[in-house]
This record gives sequence, structure tokens and C-alpha cells, in this order.
Amino acid sequence: MEGSDYDLKDHRIPLERSHERGWGASRFRRMPTRLTTSFYFVFDRPVPRLTIVVADDPQVSRPLELAAAISPDPAVSCTADVVDSAQLAGVEWEKVGLVLWQAPLPEGEAAGLLQAFIERGGQVIFFPPRVPGSAEFLGVRWESWTESPGGALTEGEEKSGLP
Repeated sequence: MEGSDYDLKDHRIPLERSHERGWGASRFRRMPTRLTTSFYFVFDRPVPRLTIVVADDPQVSRPLELAAAISPDPAVSCTADVVDSAQLAGVEWEKVGLVLWQAPLPEGEAAGLLQAFIERGGQVIFFPPRVPGSAEFLGVRWESWTESPGGALTEGEEKSGLP
């Protein structure tokens, strides 16, 4: 470390394994000014991740449930619950981190619960239902698949004579 500015990266602070949660501080004295800079931190056990799966097709809900319950980190517990849209009122939303939705778009009370979840920072992934309905959620709705007469082109792409 030379000069008045430096970057300290990947500095590890050893913690006893027996401590599952707590807080601490790290202080650095800057020479020649002798000013002390303090950094505070907290640590805790990883919070279990809960995903809610709302699906109108059991053949879709099971793969979504399995995928959501697989943790990318063995130290983090992941669980998934499959619920019907009518059961959303009984969900403990403060414990939910993700909703996987493969059903007609929510309406009424279900839409209000889902919108409140999104507004507090929750994440939702919508998958199209087998039959798109007329329901609209947050200004969007599903439509039927359509075929493009000449095939799909991306922006700026020109159609060639190739089949």
C-alpha cells in the first residue's frame, strides 16, 4: 500500500464456526493522518428460500416444483410449495422469495396479493397457460400463438432466398 489511496479487496475476517449470527467492525488507521476508518458488518445463517408454484397443469407444476427446490448452494435450503390460485390468501408472503406462475393471469384478490408481493420486491416468473384468457395483469395479457407468414425475422435482419 503506497500513497493516500488504495483498494483492499477480498479481505477476510475470520469468524468462529460456532457463531451463526452476529455483527462486527473492522478498523483501519490511515497514516500519516492517523484517522481511523471503521467498517461494520453483520452475518447470519442463510435464509431458507421458498418458492410458490401456481400451475393449472400438474404436468407443469411438478417440474417447476423440482427445479425451484434445487439449491445452487448446499448451505442454503430451498423449498417449493404448489398452491392453487384460490389458496394464495393463506400463503405467508413474508417468507416467499419467488413465485412461478403457469396459470391464467391473476384476477381479484389473487391479483392484489401478487401485486403487493411484487411491490415489496418479490420476483414472479409467468409461464403461458395452455389456453390464454382475457385476463389482464399489470397492463399485460396472454394472446394466442400466431404464425408469421414468412417466418420470424429479428430486427435489422433481411429475408434471404434460403428455405
